[in-house]
Amino acid sequence: MHTWLTDDYGRQLRVFAGDQRAIGERLICTTPKGFDCMGYAEFLDVLATQPARIPQLQILQKDIVALSAADNHRTDRIVALQHGLIDLLVFLDPEFVRYPRKWRSKL
Repeated sequence: MHTWLTDDYGRQLRVFAGDQRAIGERLICTTPKGFDCMGYAEFLDVLATQPARIPQLQILQKDIVALSAADNHRTDRIVALQHGLIDLLVFLDPEFVRYPRKWRSKL
């Protein structure tokens, strides 16, 4: 997603395409049926016990801490990401089966 890698929103929360791919590759796990994406609970376990396994996320965590501590919060990228996620929901769930219309408002 272009919103992650552009420098239009400053340096914080910027994730280049190669890093996006690396994060995705780290989320792939092997199961008896082949490859799969790890579930959220497993992801949280990895994040808690093996944070160095996904170093790109450590950079994002530092950015989030810096944003929360800053006097002047730069939320442009966060708002753009939220808008992109809402647009993705519209594409993936146009009939509002999984996510009701009332949960899809843009900031």
